[in-house]
Amino acid sequence: MTPEFAGLFKNAPSGENAKKALDSLLSKEAQIELLKVAFRRPSRNDIKVSEFVELPELVDVKVFTLDEADAAKNRDDFLANWAKLPKAGDVPQ
Repeated sequence: MTPEFAGLFKNAPSGENAKKALDSLLSKEAQIELLKVAFRRPSRNDIKVSEFVELPELVDVKVFTLDEADAAKNRDDFLANWAKLPKAGDVPQ
């Protein structure tokens, strides 16, 4: 279970238990375990990702703007090239 879309409803009948569950999911320990076993980036900013897995820190990830019209125009070529890439479990010849 991951906390991406977790939230609390005001006056929910199990509100206190839901808060405990959410607090547990967002705890430093749980966030580190999710990072290590599922490569889920933490919701917290006090966890140095590179200390636990071989992923760059979020500030080091390059973000780029995608031209959606160009991507749509070249979709078929992109998918054809993607299909040629090695798949998980493929053994090199």
